[in-house]
Amino acid sequence: MDRIRKWLPLLCIIVLIFTGCEVNGTPVYFTSGCGRNTVFIMGKESCDIEEANIYLYNYKNLYGEAGGESIWNDSYDTAHMTEIIKESVLESLTMSYALSIYAEENEIELSEDEQEKIKGAAEEYFDSLTDEEKKFFGVKEKDIEKMYSRYALSYKVYLDLMNSVDEEVSEDEARVMDAYVFYVTGEERANEAMNALETTPFENVAMSFNEGIGSISVSFPRNTYPPEVEDAFFRLDNDEEAVMLPDSEGHYYFAKCISKYNAELSEENKSNVIGSRQQAMLNGIINNQKEEYFSDFNEELWTGLSIDSSVNVKTDSFFRTLNEYIPLK
Repeated sequence: MDRIRKWLPLLCIIVLIFTGCEVNGTPVYFTSGCGRNTVFIMGKESCDIEEANIYLYNYKNLYGEAGGESIWNDSYDTAHMTEIIKESVLESLTMSYALSIYAEENEIELSEDEQEKIKGAAEEYFDSLTDEEKKFFGVKEKDIEKMYSRYALSYKVYLDLMNSVDEEVSEDEARVMDAYVFYVTGEERANEAMNALETTPFENVAMSFNEGIGSISVSFPRNTYPPEVEDAFFRLDNDEEAVMLPDSEGHYYFAKCISKYNAELSEENKSNVIGSRQQAMLNGIINNQKEEYFSDFNEELWTGLSIDSSVNVKTDSFFRTLNEYIPLK
């Protein structure tokens, strides 16, 4: 199990173009509208098992080794890893379909040059498949071209959305402060800490009473701690203290400001603030599209979908080939 825990993080980064959206937050309506080989329907388009398998096995093969050793053997929890990959595949596919619909609604299209490049990429990738892989996936070159077109269009929308976000960030919004912070559980324990502060330096009390994980000396931006206590933290001036601040979980927080403005970290944090804005915009659009257009999901088909390690399917260049023709960055 230690080996499993060691290498599972590799599988948690496999959503290749969009990050931060939650699969569990996807609105799914289990109905009988899907055909037997259709995974889901979104708007006028349907995602078939062939496309899902192309994604699934490319993801699997991209992250198929850990430390030079195959992770698809009895030494690893392959069933759990399969579910992780399937969640990422479903997330990536539904977002790609959702953003393609958004593109149609907003008259965003691929240029003729991009379409020609996609044809070239599809031809190259299809030719890279062995006869056994072509038979296993049941796809033709035109199918790969259609997958690439949707993927490239959705990514074009993604970039347009990201570039439309306001990049002006105020110093206060990006501010990172340095402080001693700790918390205890329960009012009785909080009162004990308060009494100790009367005769003992703050940092010594923090080290003795802290029930949190990690160092008591921290540098943090906004949205790090519970909002009911964080507002008080950011009102502190240097050397000021905020004590016995309750949160909704029964914890009582204590903080002493070392520096209310860490200039270097605050400047670095501006990109994180912009990233959070971008992610919020993307999540909002994706969720709206799913709410309106994601009408059917073939639960039985999806649940039964698995990775068959006995078949000789080694392809891992689906995304890389497209990126060589149309850089997705």
